[in-house]
Amino acid sequence: MLRKVLYDHQRPPANFKDTANSLERRSFDTKDSLLLIDDYHPTSTPQEAKAMAQLAQQILRGYGDRVGRGRMKQDTTLRADYPPRGMAIVTAEDLLEGGSSVARLFPVELKPSDVNLLKLTEAQGQTPCLREAMSGYLSWLAEAMNSGDYDDKLSQMFSDKRKEANLLRVHGRLIEAAVWLHLGLQMGLKYAVSVRAIDEQTSQHLLHEAWTGFLNTASEQGEQVTEVKATTRFVNIVTELIANGTIYTTAAKPLTGEDIPKNGTHVGWSDREYSTSCQMFSTMPFSVS
Repeated sequence: MLRKVLYDHQRPPANFKDTANSLERRSFDTKDSLLLIDDYHPTSTPQEAKAMAQLAQQILRGYGDRVGRGRMKQDTTLRADYPPRGMAIVTAEDLLEGGSSVARLFPVELKPSDVNLLKLTEAQGQTPCLREAMSGYLSWLAEAMNSGDYDDKLSQMFSDKRKEANLLRVHGRLIEAAVWLHLGLQMGLKYAVSVRAIDEQTSQHLLHEAWTGFLNTASEQGEQVTEVKATTRFVNIVTELIANGTIYTTAAKPLTGEDIPKNGTHVGWSDREYSTSCQMFSTMPFSVS
């Protein structure tokens, strides 16, 4: 009986074996909070992998766009929607594919040495204190948000940091994710200073260190988003095929026999302006640039 109580207490509230409707309702119920969705992992069958990827895509787009799936009753009246009202933390052993979906992720790679298990165990043993700290923070935050001009302050802080992050030239969703994380941490550190858990100097050091980390993660993820774009992949693949002689293009001026790869396939035409950069394509047969 004790083992069952401990298991139910420690089990994640959601995982990738749940149905899409179940996860959608839980994302709605966890308002202004975090929903832990556990265990996105490689699978042994293509069917299972496809189903898990589709579920992950739905979760990402739901949280990213803040929308629920519309439903209709048999009498054509609409059912209630259940859009996500909080945030999700997903544990995963693999990353999703797809440019627009990947842009909705803000991944954090954890290595075995990144977690101090002794400190983690110590923190887990002080769960009541963690609850008390969170309760105190929420009370402090509610009072701060109810103050007259705090909305304007947050809007200005968000705008200033977004301008700074825009220098990365990455997907806008990644920039906003980095800024929101920064603002959330900043508010948490302000509360910590107010209750004298840390001093102002330590707070500023942690905030600066975290902002650098957020920008680095956004930059790295931005490269991943670019790499998985269908157009970018197509250009890269064609470039490699041309380079290894699998396919070739005929020049605007006819090639001699020695210039044509023996086992290559003719796929289009090229000239000096559009010979190696592979930036423009039309339908087959196409002009490779």
